[in-house]
Amino acid sequence: MMENSATGRRFPSLLKNLYLLTLPGLIFTLLLLELFFRLVVPACEMPSVYFDPTDRILRYDTRGRKEGIATLGKWGEGRARWRINNYGWNSEIDYAPAEGPHRPLLALIGDSYIDALQVDVADNIAAQTRRALGGGYQIYSFGIGGAPLSQYLLMSRYVRRHFNPSVMVFNVVHNDFDESLVELENMPYFLELSFQGGGFKEVPARHYERSAFKSLCAKSALVRYLWFNLRLHDFFARALANRSGAVFDANIDVGRVQRYRETIEKATYYLVQKIRDENPDVQIVFMMDAPRNDIYTGNPAPTRLLWMYRLLQSACARSGCAFIDLTQPFAEEYRRTGVKFNFDYDFHWNAVGHRLAARVLVEHLLKMGILDSEKGRKN
Repeated sequence: MMENSATGRRFPSLLKNLYLLTLPGLIFTLLLLELFFRLVVPACEMPSVYFDPTDRILRYDTRGRKEGIATLGKWGEGRARWRINNYGWNSEIDYAPAEGPHRPLLALIGDSYIDALQVDVADNIAAQTRRALGGGYQIYSFGIGGAPLSQYLLMSRYVRRHFNPSVMVFNVVHNDFDESLVELENMPYFLELSFQGGGFKEVPARHYERSAFKSLCAKSALVRYLWFNLRLHDFFARALANRSGAVFDANIDVGRVQRYRETIEKATYYLVQKIRDENPDVQIVFMMDAPRNDIYTGNPAPTRLLWMYRLLQSACARSGCAFIDLTQPFAEEYRRTGVKFNFDYDFHWNAVGHRLAARVLVEHLLKMGILDSEKGRKN
């Protein structure tokens, strides 16, 4: 009994010693990792998001850091410079407010593809469209990551109120449709729709303010590396989805969008018509991203997603909006060059994708007479 008692006394002492050894070791390891992801493999830097209480819209905080480098990939191999302008958008130029009637301004509206933090600010679709058109038109971009089609309606109201453009181009990707419905994807900081009584009700965006804890985490290079470079949140979300048997294509749950296809179709018709009705004197264009995975595998027809292209094209035709499908030009370019339009470590457009999207956009706008070729060549 005495020996057991002595052993019992030694056991807490052993635990205490292990604790004292482990805690300093853990702190030292974390400090090393923090330095490593600051000096050796720089962790991604992102601008601070801000909820504008007047327009009730998410953009970037003009009071925060104005420039930085977003790194992508586990080795930080992708590096892109971003610049937050005077209105809180990632752009190489500052914006001037509207004065009087419409002016030759083309507004690009969208999510992270228009936000384009994955490429240098001078290589995104807005910058490349600006260079292609010359000085006859101003090209302003308004993009924020995660925004669905319903948020584009709110963004169009903001753009009209402040800049009064002559052309609005909405860049649409495949997950913009289902994420517009609050019953399918609750995104409280964006405008969403709720299907009620056979019609749709707008669910206003709620105020967003980053917590003190998140602000502290954003200062840590290690946390930023895990979140942005390794994208652990996406990994775990996809792992949970795969366990449930979900099949993903172009970042959407194919089975889910099919189950709610009828409601998604009604919401799309509603949103396109709403944008058209609220901007009767503006040229409205919807441009849809190509099914790049299908293109890379030699099947440019998006078999699982084809109905989405037909849906948006039909909604545009019904509402008198122009529609641009990037599928054919992307497929033709890939057959010709074999160069992918996105990164191996991130599915967003790379500089090649942005350049081709800008070229196709300009060609279609000139061909459809939405832009004036002579004005576009003025300097």
